[in-house]
Parts: sequence; structure tokens; C-alpha cells
Amino acid sequence: ASKFFQAQLKSVSDQDRAQCLQAIELLIRRGGRMAQDPFGTELGIVMASARVAGVVSKLERVLNVDAEPVVEHDGKSRLVTLDLQLLRAVFIEEGHD
Repeated sequence: ASKFFQAQLKSVSDQDRAQCLQAIELLIRRGGRMAQDPFGTELGIVMASARVAGVVSKLERVLNVDAEPVVEHDGKSRLVTLDLQLLRAVFIEEGHD
């Protein structure tokens, strides 16, 4: 709900915004960490393993500000990770508004 987060969302297209919000909510519900295939499947991505990197790239554009790795995709371990504490710190506690 922060103004800073809303401004960051504008860095992606309207269509991508909905997917970013869905992905963030999914990762939060799952404690901030998911294997890439279930992550992609739950987002309804066809050929999930091949396209998760693109979704995470959009998330990085929105969430990874000031070189803070709020969201990451490790292709080797095939995990998508959302650092919940860092998310809170960057978008709520630091008061970018």
C-alpha cells in the first residue's frame, strides 16, 4: 500500500503488474520461498520452468531497489526467494514515501 511500492509497480506494464502482485502474494503465503516449477504452475505459467526467470526479472525490477536483493531466482537450486524482512524494510520501514 506504500506510495513507494505503487511507484515501483509502474516500472512494469499493466498486465505484468497483476502477475507481479499475484507472485508476491504467493511467495508471502509460502513463507518467502518456493521451488520454481510449483511457483510457475501456481501462477498459471505454461512451460513454467522455462518462463519463471522472466517473471522473476519483472519482480526484480519492482522489488530490488538500491541493490537490495528482495527477490531472487537461483537457477541452480531452482528456487525463488522473497526476503520478507527486507521487503518490509525497503517498502514499509524505510519510509520512501
